[in-house]
Amino acid sequence: MRARASRVRNTSSFASRRKRTRRRASRASIQSPCVQRLGDYCTTVWRPIGVAGDSSHRWQKYFLILQTNNETQWRHAQMQGWWSALRLEERLQHSVDAGAQLLKIVLLYLLVRFLIARMGRAVVNRLEGMERIAAHKPRIRTLGNLVRSIVEYTVLIVAILMALRAIGMDITPLLATAGVAGLAIGFGAQRLVRDMISGFFLLAENQFTVGEVVTIGAITGVVEEVGMRTTHLRDEQGRMVVIANGDVNLVINHSRKGGVRFNVDVRVAANADLQAAKHILLAVADEVGIAQTLVGVSAFDAASVTLRLTGEVVASEREARELHLKERLLERFHEEGITLV
Repeated sequence: MRARASRVRNTSSFASRRKRTRRRASRASIQSPCVQRLGDYCTTVWRPIGVAGDSSHRWQKYFLILQTNNETQWRHAQMQGWWSALRLEERLQHSVDAGAQLLKIVLLYLLVRFLIARMGRAVVNRLEGMERIAAHKPRIRTLGNLVRSIVEYTVLIVAILMALRAIGMDITPLLATAGVAGLAIGFGAQRLVRDMISGFFLLAENQFTVGEVVTIGAITGVVEEVGMRTTHLRDEQGRMVVIANGDVNLVINHSRKGGVRFNVDVRVAANADLQAAKHILLAVADEVGIAQTLVGVSAFDAASVTLRLTGEVVASEREARELHLKERLLERFHEEGITLV
């Protein structure tokens, strides 16, 4: 009878403990969806550390499957507390999302840059192929490269700002700082900015190009280079003159009127055949390619007569044509037997 009563008490005690375990599991299921599942397998039901709905519960399910005794439960509780405090899963998820956003931004930037370069080359090549603007190929290519560089740098700055925002950085202070720095640089580099803006309009308006003879201020020379900041002239004495584009106010382009005029004087003996000498001057001028020629007596004395040839040539070819003309005149006068003095 005593053994039977003991078995009844043990059975009743086991049933009571089982009911208490299930009630605890039911209350704990509010905080963790995996406790109810594990209640039948654990010696003692453990209430998880954390807040209901926290993303770390997905990791609790993995750890709770391994618990078999109170010692394991305590270690898991300690680990779970550290994990919840560090919030490593959320940080890991944020890093993955930020990396994906950065990858998208980089790919988009490369695609936009490729399209800009491709379209820029296509437009420049098409413009250079047009006959009416074929003479302005250097200017078109310079402007095309300038516009493409401006657009590419703008896209790069936007991509950098998007990348900083994707990794969680607040770009508002950065924009404010950049604005202040831009104002400071603008005040400090006013002359540089003025020169570059003036250079852009010089190229865009085609006021002069390489090879033309121009007068800028008090300086006359052949244009050798037109840059974004400076213009290079070669004066009549062969000196290189560098002028800031911001200082280009008054421009006289001698090449746009059709050419530049020059004079060549030839002294012959007073008893020489002047008509034959004039004929030689006109013939050689036509042979060399000098237009709108005029020949006449510019000076004379008892021993000699000075004949002057006036003509017009393209400004960039003036020196070469003048040298060729003098050489041919000397040969023809010797052939015709006319004495030069």
